[in-house]
Amino acid sequence: MGLTLLEQGIPRKGQAVLSLENEDVGHVTSGTYSMTLKKGIALCYVDRCLTGRKTKLQIDIRGKRKLAEVVGLPFVPTRVKKYTNG
Repeated sequence: MGLTLLEQGIPRKGQAVLSLENEDVGHVTSGTYSMTLKKGIALCYVDRCLTGRKTKLQIDIRGKRKLAEVVGLPFVPTRVKKYTNG
């Protein structure tokens, strides 16, 4: 699923994803800073029960817990029109 950071930081592969109660619920598979969104974004594996949109989680970035929010994918909606033959 996708996460966007609500605080300043850049998520990276292998970092822990935690619930707001500090329970380990998953890990980041890839992350970076989005120039378009002007915030950190990540793809991650988490427990299935936490996959609802707008769910708040934490990412452990170098020992600091950063608040993140579950978002739908793609992170940025496409503006490309689909070609239909007909």
